Amino acid sequence: MGPDKDRRARNIAGDPYETLLQVKVTKYQVKAEPGIFGKVAAYFGTVEAQGRGTLHLHMLIWLKDTLTSAELLELLKSDLFRDKMKTFIKANMRAYCPGLESAESVKAIRSDQAVGFTRPPHLDSPTYAQDVRTLKLNLARTLQVHTCKIRRCLQFNKYGQLVCKRKAPWPTSNKDFVDETCQWGPKRLYVFVNGWNPWITIYARCNNNCKLLTNGRDMKNLSFYVTSYAAKKQGRNFNMSAILAEGYTYHMKYPRAKYVDSLRDMQQLLIFRLVHTINREQALSGSTVILYLMGWGDVYHSHQYTAAFWSLFVSALTKVFLEVYDR
Repeated sequence: MGPDKDRRARNIAGDPYETLLQVKVTKYQVKAEPGIFGKVAAYFGTVEAQGRGTLHLHMLIWLKDTLTSAELLELLKSDLFRDKMKTFIKANMRAYCPGLESAESVKAIRSDQAVGFTRPPHLDSPTYAQDVRTLKLNLARTLQVHTCKIRRCLQFNKYGQLVCKRKAPWPTSNKDFVDETCQWGPKRLYVFVNGWNPWITIYARCNNNCKLLTNGRDMKNLSFYVTSYAAKKQGRNFNMSAILAEGYTYHMKYPRAKYVDSLRDMQQLLIFRLVHTINREQALSGSTVILYLMGWGDVYHSHQYTAAFWSLFVSALTKVFLEVYDR
């Protein structure tokens, strides 16, 4: 009735996005065919462990022949180009399907928590189109309808007001839109429906969101948001400072007399103890540990990178351009 256990294991360990995006990365080159977004030039993604330990991916995707922000701003003055962008948004960034018009219509659709365990519609089925529409609605109802709850998304702002960190409720629109200032949005009739990519939803069966980056500010913000997971700020479940304080207390309580006269050796011993305290005490989810033990890592990227030593760059820049240093 389907793949054997070995094939299933390979499917799970493989990257489902390779098929959807139609991009293959080798040691020497990136090959791309038209996928759900078009041809991909590059991608960079990081894996984050949520508070409850589950993993999810944040990824930036660059398309081939992408316009610069300046070129895009000029072309957006054209009605024809804006219509093309609306077509792209409608195909890839949904926030509506028939049945998700209001709170009442959403409640009338049963939330099926097992919908993620069913097979995707078969392409050769004579009822394929209807099957896809039905599945999209079920998945969107189950995975993309947001409910604000305390200690999940509601947080107090600086004014003492409870606000949703997901920024719900979201603005509504009767149609997909793009204006001349790069502002865009999908059709959304119910304020608590989060946007999604239909094909990722159907084949990955997970909650997802998809954004179109139309200007340099959006690109900067999303790039920082995605890459900051490599050095994520402390949260209540993984307070690094408390762990380091515990290791430092132990270090001061049990000094090594023979190292007292050597500052370098003392510093090495301190760092050694702190690192091992972190390894011993830091809370990591089981799925994160497996990710590292299997050698899969927590970053997906299409290209190789080298370190940029920023201080050396700034030093060389200020020597050549003295006015930069003066400012």
